[in-house]
Amino acid sequence: MKPTRLVMQAFGAYAEQTEIDFTRFEEKGLFLICGDTGAGKTTIFDAISYALYGEASGSYRDTKNLKSEYVDKKVESFVDFYFTHQGKDYHVCRKPSFKYTNRNGKPDEQAEKVIFYQPDGTTFEGAKNVDGTKEKPGVIPQLLNMDAGQFMQVAMIAQGEFWKLLNAKTNERTEILRTIFQTDAYRKLELKLKNRMDVSFAVRKEKEQSISQSFREVKVESAEIQKVTSGILAENLTENLAENLAEDSEEQPRSVAQRICDLQEKLQDSKAVWNIEEMLTLLQAVIGEDTEKAKQKETVLAQAEEELQKLQGALVSAKDNNAILERYARTKEEQEVLESQKGLFEERRIQLDRRKQATYKVKPEYDAWITKAHEWERTKQLITAGAQTLVDCQIRAEMADAKVKETENLLPEAEQCQKLVDKVREEEPRYKEREMLQHELGQIRLQLAAQEQQEAALGTAEQTLQKRIKELQEQLAMWKEEPQKLAKAQAAHDKLLDSQKKTESIAKNLIPSWKRKQQELEEAQNRYLKKQDAYESAKDAYTHADRLYRANLVGILASDLAEGEPCPVCGATHHEKLATLVEASVTEEQCKELKAVEEEKLEAFNQATASASSLRADVQAKEIQLKEQIQSCMSVETVDDTSELDKLLAIFGRQRAKLVDAVAQSREQLDILQQNCEKLREVEEMLARAQGAEMAQLAEQRKKLAEERQSLIAKQAASQATFAALQTLSYSDWKSAEQAGNHALARVTEIQTALDAAAKEKKSADEAVARVQASIATQKQALEQQKSDAQMLKQRLDEKLTACQFASVEEMQAQVATDAEIHAEERRLADYDKKATEVTARLTQLEQEQDARHRTPVDLEQLQQEYSGNRAQVETLRTALQAITFRIQNNCEKQQNIRAQQVAYEKAKKENDTSYRLYMLVSGQTRNGKITFEQYIQATGFDSILQAANRHLLPMSDNQFQLYRQTNAIGKQTNTFLDLEVLDISTGKRRPVGNLSGGESFKASLSLALGLSDTIAENRGGIQMDALFVDEGFGTLDSKSLEETKDALLSMSGENKLVGIISHRDELMDIPQKLRVTKGRGGSRIHMETAV
Repeated sequence: MKPTRLVMQAFGAYAEQTEIDFTRFEEKGLFLICGDTGAGKTTIFDAISYALYGEASGSYRDTKNLKSEYVDKKVESFVDFYFTHQGKDYHVCRKPSFKYTNRNGKPDEQAEKVIFYQPDGTTFEGAKNVDGTKEKPGVIPQLLNMDAGQFMQVAMIAQGEFWKLLNAKTNERTEILRTIFQTDAYRKLELKLKNRMDVSFAVRKEKEQSISQSFREVKVESAEIQKVTSGILAENLTENLAENLAEDSEEQPRSVAQRICDLQEKLQDSKAVWNIEEMLTLLQAVIGEDTEKAKQKETVLAQAEEELQKLQGALVSAKDNNAILERYARTKEEQEVLESQKGLFEERRIQLDRRKQATYKVKPEYDAWITKAHEWERTKQLITAGAQTLVDCQIRAEMADAKVKETENLLPEAEQCQKLVDKVREEEPRYKEREMLQHELGQIRLQLAAQEQQEAALGTAEQTLQKRIKELQEQLAMWKEEPQKLAKAQAAHDKLLDSQKKTESIAKNLIPSWKRKQQELEEAQNRYLKKQDAYESAKDAYTHADRLYRANLVGILASDLAEGEPCPVCGATHHEKLATLVEASVTEEQCKELKAVEEEKLEAFNQATASASSLRADVQAKEIQLKEQIQSCMSVETVDDTSELDKLLAIFGRQRAKLVDAVAQSREQLDILQQNCEKLREVEEMLARAQGAEMAQLAEQRKKLAEERQSLIAKQAASQATFAALQTLSYSDWKSAEQAGNHALARVTEIQTALDAAAKEKKSADEAVARVQASIATQKQALEQQKSDAQMLKQRLDEKLTACQFASVEEMQAQVATDAEIHAEERRLADYDKKATEVTARLTQLEQEQDARHRTPVDLEQLQQEYSGNRAQVETLRTALQAITFRIQNNCEKQQNIRAQQVAYEKAKKENDTSYRLYMLVSGQTRNGKITFEQYIQATGFDSILQAANRHLLPMSDNQFQLYRQTNAIGKQTNTFLDLEVLDISTGKRRPVGNLSGGESFKASLSLALGLSDTIAENRGGIQMDALFVDEGFGTLDSKSLEETKDALLSMSGENKLVGIISHRDELMDIPQKLRVTKGRGGSRIHMETAV
């Protein structure tokens, strides 16, 4: 990724649209961003980081409220960033969120917006698509192959975060190295092997549990169950069966069953399988035993079932005999009862015939006569009621005719009212015109009065404006000289700032550097003394050991001799008396080790001596440089009698404090003068507006009022003339006329409605009289016919009563019954006849076919008890045989399951063992120091980054420091294999990078960033980054280190690498390519300076 253009608007310190063309820096690559504190230098880096990832360039910088405070809320804030990546052009535009007050007056927030443009013209919108999430990266992290945190490590070292870059832990470096060296495949390989191991282990455990479960489900007969079964059978079987059972129940060996139970208990406790063959052998043995037992049980059961079948036949015959005797007795009893009821049922047949005649022959005639007699009575009642209704209708018709005549007398009044209504409707427009003119004249009077007030207000405004012009002229005269004062004060303030800048440079750079060198000298001297003591101790130890070794050389040689081997001194193979060691024995290897320690301590002592000497010279050089710098910024009178550095530092401190106060006072005076000049400019602008635009505006308003007044007076005269011509109308106003017309119209409507109602009532009454007269005539004719029909039906009823032998109607009605009652009686009689026939037939059958008269009862209870006893014995035998058969089936099934699972289990076990060994190897768990295969590849790649970093760090640190990965005491890599430590070449020892000073930390951090950039450029693997941005940090470097750092940055920048740095150091101002940021009252601006 290489920046080409950056456009900002209303972003941070930049109010106006600001554009940076990075292509103008491509020739040399390195450029400097400089300017006052707070001007917005870091905001440029923030804009790049925010455009790409929606985050600021430093972890301490917040992305909230990025919108510039120098612009109105309506001005849109955005960042447009253009860059190239792998030869293609890309563009991202991001608009930050900001808070505002909505239309309802409540606080609200505008969400962030982002659009990413690809080379083919397609776009991605929204943070979800562009930035993505932790689980699913967006389009930009995928394109650049790194997230925001990795971008800060590779391309941008934020202000104040050098220590963080240098002291990052292993887990923080792993992700970026995974991307750079593309080691994700090794991590995935480890995960695949882990999954393969887990899956094979699960399959193995599944097969193992299946085998274990199958064996634990094997069934065996316990000794107690067998004993109980044998006892029950012995008590109930016949003598012959008991003998067979006795042979079957003899003691059998239980060793196989017991071994199976023991093995099942072990499997229940361990949940593991260790001997499948033993399981199968025991299963085969127990199946054989149960098969033999089943054969014996089948023989005994066949004999018992045969005897039971004989008893069952005898029991069935006895039950049939007793049932025949019971049926014969019951049938005889039924025949006797039926004979006793025969006379009663004959009487009921006679009574049923008489009830049928009354119900079906006589009662229908009676019902017809009664119905016709009732119709004749109802008709007579209707004729009487109709005569009264006719009288009422005739009276109603006479009253309606009188009402019609009365209403017709009101017609002349209705005609007069209608004429009044027509007149009011005709004059309605003239009434409304008069009212409109009256309202218009009132409005004109109000407008004339308002114009008089406006003229008075204009006069007051003219007086106020003249007074304000006079006041502004007085203020202008008072502040006229302020710009000249401001220019003089600014020059004096700039001179003070230059002095303060030199003073602060000495206080913050030279003095701390001199003190550090002094501290380093003291530490080097202490190390020198320690190294000297260590060397003397090592030397004494070696001398003592060498003396012992030589004194005991014979004893050492004798200690290696063995009987039968020649002596290297005398050649003898028999050794009667061997020499022995005296005092403490020392071997040759121990002497060599002590000699190596002595030489190592001597080398360290020599290095400490050289280091102390070098640091002493550096301290002296620093003191000379510090004196010269302090004297150069102090007056001659002040340093005339001063030669010692401590006195110079004391005077320098006092002068520095005075200079701080002087700058503060100058700044306050400068602010006051700037405020006065601003007020002067505002007064000049207000005076020009008052004498010009405001005065002209008042004159224009007076002219416009005069024209409007003349127009209103003319309009008022015309309206008054028209209003006078409309005063001849009948009523004073339209409301009165409208009320009179509405009243007349209501009277006309009332009269017409009454006339219509009277005519309608007369017509209705005449029609009612005609309808009632016709109805009465019809009913009289029907009455004569109904009377004749009733007399005929009465004669037919009397004839039926006589024929059916009923003396009266009442006697006949007493015999009438319902159809249900008649049918029920018929069924009862039929049932009696049917039952009598059936009983006679059954009795004859029992006597003739089954010889019921000569049979005798059998004792069933004794026979049933004997049968039940034998059946219980058979059921017990069947249960025992079923249990054995079930055990055989179950155990054969388990045997087949175990054999089927055995091959799969052995295959799964082999696969699990193989995958376990592979995973332990790749995951680095085969030795004490754990490091995975991916970590080994990353460590090798990181070593190449450190080699590249050391190529920059050595010249920057004057060949004093080199970076290395941390290792433990015995050299085995641990889980901190990507943590850093630094080798101090002057002492020959390694120490944590956290112990480096501020300047040393910056050098190491910058070198690491440069090494990372070099490695990325060489590998072109997972990341391509053609830019590096460094924010501050140079203030901790001395002049020499700063020059070396600048050379390193220059060496890596160029056409293919863009390097941007932010710094206040004067030594870096000679970099020809700059972005100079200037701070103003309306926001900051950027001026580009190129090498051309």
